[in-house]
Amino acid sequence: MTGRCLCPPGKMGTRCDTNCPVNRYGPDCSESCECRNGAWCDPRNGRCTCLQGWIGPTCQEGGSLTSPQLGNRNQENNHSHIVPV
Repeated sequence: MTGRCLCPPGKMGTRCDTNCPVNRYGPDCSESCECRNGAWCDPRNGRCTCLQGWIGPTCQEGGSLTSPQLGNRNQENNHSHIVPV
């Protein structure tokens, strides 16, 4: 016996009062998250919360079809012009 406590999922430290660091989860933060594309990893169970446009267990599928720069360029090219009569 070591006298060391096993922390609950999402916590770590000698008194289990420290939250898991980013991309770690589980008891004593002993597991590594596998979330992709900027997804948030739940420190208790490792489940990924995907950013908009991404899906799948690790947020590996999907994504935006246009980049912000292309979107702006396309917007500029698609403006309607009103011609006075």
